[in-house]
Amino acid sequence: SSVCVLHGILQLSFDNEAFRLEGQRNLQRGIDRTMLPIKAFLFLEIFHFCLVFDSGLHIKTIGKSLRAIM
Repeated sequence: SSVCVLHGILQLSFDNEAFRLEGQRNLQRGIDRTMLPIKAFLFLEIFHFCLVFDSGLHIKTIGKSLRAIM
């Protein structure tokens, strides 16, 4: 019997400067953007390829499309 193991390392580099600047502009214009809470199950239904990490950056949950290909 043969065991297939897949090990992947991902590096994410993200520049959030545009979002920060937009938030500052909205504050200057007096726009209040209150976000409604989103239930976890809805988030996972919308984003099939998502990864959910804990505070130690361990993967806690993966989206259903990622589960299907693993």
